[in-house]
Amino acid sequence: MGEIFKINGAEFDCEFQLKDENDKVKIDFSKSAIKGLDLSENLLEPFQNASIMINNPIDIIESSHLARGDGRDKFTIAIKNKDASDKEKLEYDFVLSNESNSTSKSDRTSNFKLYTLLDANYFKLNEPIPYGKRYRGAIGDIIKAILKEVVGEDIVDEDNFEAGDHIVDVFPEHILPPTSQRYSDLIKYLLRIYYIEDEGLYVRAFLRFDRESKKYNLLPISKIFKENKGRLPKWNTQEGNKKYPMYIINGRIDLIKKKKKVTINEVKDRIGVL
Repeated sequence: MGEIFKINGAEFDCEFQLKDENDKVKIDFSKSAIKGLDLSENLLEPFQNASIMINNPIDIIESSHLARGDGRDKFTIAIKNKDASDKEKLEYDFVLSNESNSTSKSDRTSNFKLYTLLDANYFKLNEPIPYGKRYRGAIGDIIKAILKEVVGEDIVDEDNFEAGDHIVDVFPEHILPPTSQRYSDLIKYLLRIYYIEDEGLYVRAFLRFDRESKKYNLLPISKIFKENKGRLPKWNTQEGNKKYPMYIINGRIDLIKKKKKVTINEVKDRIGVL
């Protein structure tokens, strides 16, 4: 695929490409060209950003491609374990949102370029919402409709996208975004007011981009961590020989015992410390 890079002592096959608006590869960067990469995945943030520093001796990048900075210049990153199959490859699609140059006054072969990369889907969702546009229905369905309309029809995993139990459908109730909001702002607002009931407990959900299927899913926290339910809590309260896990949410603690709720002070009295 690309060249072998060592990341935290492990070997990875990596590929870094600069493309034009037609997805034509303009520059395929070699291992020696990449001087630094800052890329992180955040479970609470559905859209990623990154920055990459590239060696640019005698302005060789400009001789191959002049970046416009209008979102049509694309930068793709592909990473996989050296011994893994191509199916296990992680692919990131970005657009160039900014660039800065570090030039040497005495040696032009020591020039560097720093690209600031923005999630390609987030760039599309950063478009302003047309005046007067309104939304009604389940919050999850509204998020789904926005993603399909702005990003693409095939961008949503229909089998793993929960509509939720917060429904805006009582006439004349609706969501009317202000003119200053963009689609990305609206999605983040909707995620804050989204909730769904799971086994009698109301929980939030995470909007995530699955890099294997290349689609967004919206799943409640309880479903994501279902298999780790008994290992997540940090503290336990004890009653006799039985221990019950606790979850701290907004200053309260839910004991997983007949859905009983107690205050922090009550728990302190019971277990002595928190």
